[in-house]
Amino acid sequence: MIAKAPEIEFRRVSKRFGAGPLVLDGLDLKVSPGEFICVIGPSGCGKTTFLRMVAGLSRPSGGEIRFDAQADGTRPELAFIFQDATLLPWLTVLGNIELPLRLRGEPRAERRATAARLTAEVGLGAVGDYHPRQLSGGMKMRVSLARALSLSPDVLLLDEPFGALDAITRNRLNEDLLALHRREGWTAFFVTHSVTEAVFLADRILVLAAEPARVETIIPVDLPRARTLALRESDEFHDAVAEATRRMHSVLAR
Repeated sequence: MIAKAPEIEFRRVSKRFGAGPLVLDGLDLKVSPGEFICVIGPSGCGKTTFLRMVAGLSRPSGGEIRFDAQADGTRPELAFIFQDATLLPWLTVLGNIELPLRLRGEPRAERRATAARLTAEVGLGAVGDYHPRQLSGGMKMRVSLARALSLSPDVLLLDEPFGALDAITRNRLNEDLLALHRREGWTAFFVTHSVTEAVFLADRILVLAAEPARVETIIPVDLPRARTLALRESDEFHDAVAEATRRMHSVLAR
C-alpha cells in the first residue's frame, strides 16, 4: 500500500532542555510528500534531537512542526528505526515484525500475513522462524526495518541505522531501502555521518552545524532517482559526493 505522505513544515523550530542552552535554533524547512531527506553534521549537533521532535517524542521549545492533516484529520503515522535493531530476543523474526500490530490489537491472522509479506520483501523469507541470536547485524537491521514498515508509516525516521555495518552490507541495505521507498512512498528523514551514504539516498541533504544546531546549508542531490550499484560506480556519483563533501566542509569550517 502506498503511504499518503504528508507535507511537513518546520517554522522557526528551536529546542532547549530545561534552562540549558539552545540545542537547536531557528530551523525552517519545508519537506514535500515522499521526499527523502538525509541529515548530516558533527557529533552532538542535535541530529537525533531533530528526529525525536519530528516523531513527537520531544516537543520544540519554540516554533512549530506542521503536518498536513490526513483526509480524516488524523496525524500521519510515523515509525522510528534506531541505531540498534532493538529486537526482543525471545521472539522470532516473524514475531518481532508483527509485534507493533499485536500491540495495536490486530487479529492474529492479519498480522501474521503482514509479517510474512514484509519478511520476504526485506530478503529474510528463509529465516522467519530464527531468533535474533541466529542473525547477522545486517539481518537484524532488516528485521527492524520490516517491523517499522508493518505500521504502513507515512513518515519513516532512521537514526544511523546502518552505521555499525560493513560497507558491503550497508550498500546493499541502502539499495533495498530505496526500493522500498519507491514502492511505498513514505517521507524519510535519515541521519548519517557518511556523505557518500547521504548522496546515494537523498533528494536533499540537510547540513547541521553545532552549538546550537542550525541549518547551515541544504544540498540538493541532482542524480537519477533510480540509485543502483552502477550509479554508485559512475563518475557522476563520485563528482556529486566530492561536491557535497566540499560544501559541507566549507560550511562547518566557518
